[in-house]
Amino acid sequence: MRRLQALLVLVSLFAALSVSRSVTAAEKRATPPTKAELVGTWVGLSQGASYFYRCQLAEDGKGVLVSVYLKEKAHVWNIDQWTQEGWRIRIKLTPASQRASSVSAIAGEVVLGALDQIKLTVTGDNWKQVATLTSEKELDERARLAKEASEATAHVEK
Repeated sequence: MRRLQALLVLVSLFAALSVSRSVTAAEKRATPPTKAELVGTWVGLSQGASYFYRCQLAEDGKGVLVSVYLKEKAHVWNIDQWTQEGWRIRIKLTPASQRASSVSAIAGEVVLGALDQIKLTVTGDNWKQVATLTSEKELDERARLAKEASEATAHVEK
């Protein structure tokens, strides 16, 4: 009987801790990333995966944006200024290559999750494209871990 009572007390205590933990997590509000957390290189694909994007955001508010359509030559823009307001990013740019088409607006929104991402919206005269970018550093690390694991598997040919 004492064991049953002790078990019930433990279950009740665990349930109380679980409830207080979820309330505490719900009460916390996500805070937008700092500018320092956004500095770096972000890579990703457009919807439909026809365009690859590489966006370098520097501490001084400048950077470079590159897009590659399938396997064609790259389109390059200089980022003259990028600013962050909460979850949103605004980017002002000028073409740096002849292939760079005119872009009338570019903006991003940071999406937090297991892997922080920037949802980038690129707008031209008669077109609009959305790409999801992820930290190049984070992707490289995950790719390295996956490669090491696959190479360690005996039945995989090299």
